[in-house]
Amino acid sequence: MALRETKGSVTQPARHPTIYESPIRLLIVIVLSAFVSETLVMIALRFIFLPPWWEVIFDASLLVILISPILYLFLFRPLILHIGDRRRAEEETRRTFAELEQIFDAAADGMRLVDKDFNVLKVNETFVGMAGIEKDEVVGRKCHQVFGGPLCHTPDCPLTRVFHSEQRVELELEKRCKDGTRTFYILTATPFRDLGGSAYRDR
Repeated sequence: MALRETKGSVTQPARHPTIYESPIRLLIVIVLSAFVSETLVMIALRFIFLPPWWEVIFDASLLVILISPILYLFLFRPLILHIGDRRRAEEETRRTFAELEQIFDAAADGMRLVDKDFNVLKVNETFVGMAGIEKDEVVGRKCHQVFGGPLCHTPDCPLTRVFHSEQRVELELEKRCKDGTRTFYILTATPFRDLGGSAYRDR
């Protein structure tokens, strides 16, 4: 809900092959890597005659040497790249959230976010300046308890109308500030929507 007195894009992280995201593909890579590596080792042992205990060491060593680059290429490297992407995405999300917080607080219109039970979830600096109150006096309280108006507890309440599926309510009304003064405002109420376009509802 926004009141006004009548007087950046997010960079998408690069997408890398993430074979480990599919357990089946990961299993196939590991099995094939072990099979191919062991096959090459057994072929090599047919042409190299070693004592039994040297054969065991040679078998294990050559298997590790052959399978390590395959696992690194198909498993560990994508995982490292994915972790890097994840960290960059989290940093970008934090930066974007901080920017949105600044935009919200610096907006010329007073704004507050109210849930379906009329609890105030969030307000910006302009709103508390208009109402002449502090944020901690607003957040968590009922909207009609803080900076209420003549339409509170009536069917014409802008929030009630929005909760009954109206997409936008705009009207001019008089509100009483904390110091007792009365001022006329243009009030606009709209549903707060998620990325899918659906209005947020309390669970």
